[in-house]
Amino acid sequence: MLLKGMHYWQLRKSYVIFICTFDPFRQGLPMYRFSYRCMENLSLEMGDLTENIFLNATAADKATDKELAAFLSYVNGKAAESSFTKNLDNEVKRIRDSEDWRFHAMYYEAETQLHEWLGERNAKYQIARNMLDKNIPVTDIAEMTGLTSEEIAEAAKEVVTAPGKDAVLQQ
Repeated sequence: MLLKGMHYWQLRKSYVIFICTFDPFRQGLPMYRFSYRCMENLSLEMGDLTENIFLNATAADKATDKELAAFLSYVNGKAAESSFTKNLDNEVKRIRDSEDWRFHAMYYEAETQLHEWLGERNAKYQIARNMLDKNIPVTDIAEMTGLTSEEIAEAAKEVVTAPGKDAVLQQ
């Protein structure tokens, strides 16, 4: 990443790695590497030192590098074979068996669900407000949005609250 005032040549090499349990490009390759190129002249690279790598676990048997093959096999559900995948497997087990990790994972999941619920609720409330602005009857709004008449009245006040929480959106 370049900060304001930095020169382009100061940009560091960066990798974006996708580990896939499927073949994202259906070409049967164990690894796909992409860099930015000019579409009119493919020999002209962007030069931003960014490389996107897609690893395909289903093609582990086609990987020529033994470490990559062992990693892709491990990702695909096979037993750990190399020292790297054995270390990785031990770390996965350690974290998976950790009470602290389980608590944080469950908390994260609950937070994610709450934010999804709030996003859906906010969208429905905004739709209800728009429909109210167009003088659409509350019964029609309830039928189209799935909101109750009480929720529609709440939407009209432009306040959305989460269960057990204070107002989270107030316009």
